[in-house]
Amino acid sequence: FLIFFAVLVVAFLYMASPLMKPAFLALIFAVVFYPVYKFFLKLFRNHNYIASVVTTILSFCVVLVPIVFLISMLSGNLVEFAHQLANEMQGAQMAPIVDKIGNFVNEWMSFFPGVGDSAFDLRAEIIEFLRAAGKFAYQFSPKVIATAAKIGMNLVVLIIFLVVFFAEGSNLFEWFVNAMPLSSSHQEEISKDIRIMISA
Repeated sequence: FLIFFAVLVVAFLYMASPLMKPAFLALIFAVVFYPVYKFFLKLFRNHNYIASVVTTILSFCVVLVPIVFLISMLSGNLVEFAHQLANEMQGAQMAPIVDKIGNFVNEWMSFFPGVGDSAFDLRAEIIEFLRAAGKFAYQFSPKVIATAAKIGMNLVVLIIFLVVFFAEGSNLFEWFVNAMPLSSSHQEEISKDIRIMISA
């Protein structure tokens, strides 16, 4: 029986593993934004689901929207930046500076026998590297889209967990504490320790 139970627990954890990260993040957000939830709970006269939805929307706007915006902006402009930098290297402003650095490197390499025999074109190497980096980023754009879709799904799950944790968090905590086979004094001590640890 114990082996069968252990196999079931492992199978359940394996199936629930995609939900663990969003649930853990939602738990952290629920703890951090709990004072805001309490404020909205008083404002909406103890309508816990309305207060939890408003708090979730506010926490989403304060924390997650800037992060998602920053990531999408960075990934969207990476290829364009590489091409623009390669064009600047060929332009009139950057080309003389890079050519001077390349000439200095060639003069410096000429002091070493066998190394300075061939001319080193620094500008051409940088432009080739930037174009290769742009192509590399462009090739992996489907992976970026797939990753963005996965992040989007995790955000939806996180939002659902967050609403539930705000609305039913105290009931879930009481159920969890009562499910432990401990005396009431031990349960109170564990509750106190958990509150202190989360608040820290």
